Amino acid sequence: MSKTILTEVDGWTPLIDSIVQAHGVLTAAVFGRVWRYCQMSDGVCTASQDRIADDLGMHRNTVGKHLDILVENGYLEKQDRDGRPAIYR
Repeated sequence: MSKTILTEVDGWTPLIDSIVQAHGVLTAAVFGRVWRYCQMSDGVCTASQDRIADDLGMHRNTVGKHLDILVENGYLEKQDRDGRPAIYR
């Protein structure tokens, strides 16, 4: 069986082991997805919770709960914006 070469895969979302151990796989998946959006040129995630939820096959409320955990534990910083989705870095 051949190895999977990440450069040949159409996108991937990392799961950070220490986040999985401390907070579970769902929190780690949300972090990984936000991290992917943070790889864009501005270094922040401007994706809505709906978009992140769609990407991961989760409900928006689930994403929000895990974003809160990530912010509370210092993995992400949240910046609220007037009438628009918050951004994360």
